[in-house]
Amino acid sequence: MKNKDEIKESLEKYEKEVEESKKYLKNKIGDELLTISFWELYTYPITYKSKRVSDLMKIKSLVHESRIQKDWDFPYQINTGINSNFSKGIQHFLKSDKYFEYFRMYRSGLFTWEKAFIEDNNEPKYNKVLYLNLAFSLISKICHFIKSYYNKINYDDILIFKIALNGTEDRILKNQIIYPSYVSHEDPIIYEDEINLKEFDAFEKTKEICKFICWVFNWEDITDDYIMVSLQELKRS
Repeated sequence: MKNKDEIKESLEKYEKEVEESKKYLKNKIGDELLTISFWELYTYPITYKSKRVSDLMKIKSLVHESRIQKDWDFPYQINTGINSNFSKGIQHFLKSDKYFEYFRMYRSGLFTWEKAFIEDNNEPKYNKVLYLNLAFSLISKICHFIKSYYNKINYDDILIFKIALNGTEDRILKNQIIYPSYVSHEDPIIYEDEINLKEFDAFEKTKEICKFICWVFNWEDITDDYIMVSLQELKRS
């Protein structure tokens, strides 16, 4: 059992690495980041260990082996954009017009990831929407990647998990059609949890997060069946 002081010290060390990651992204995008709506994810073990992955050189292959390959890979790690090593791990940055995707995997076990809403490139400026099935698919990829990666580095304790959707004020859900009554009046939308990886069911967590996001968009009666049909091809044992 970790005591409060150990947890506090670990949190401070991870927060320092999170700020490093944010600084890198800010340097790449600049003030334009203030005008872009984007997804944001941070996951890290509850206890800090700077060399949790003993061999720095293996991080790239561990991420590559854990990635979810369905349509657009998660995390995106193809030979476009900037793939590079840094002293604490690996990173990837891709930018085109108003779109960007970026992640860092730290040797300590911290994973940071940001991705612009593709909707804002595809839709007219007056259509501020969130593609529902695309969001479900992305959340599923995140959960399955987390399960795979932390299993590969032999970490099965508590994982701090935070996902945020930035730029969601007055954003409306859209599938084939726009659902004007399913609108968010909150910005950002933040989901946080402490996940016990020993008991972690990626598919159940996916449903939980999807329901939470729909709730904030005022879709209160979305069913498990609806989510399951949307995710059937992504479901893994």
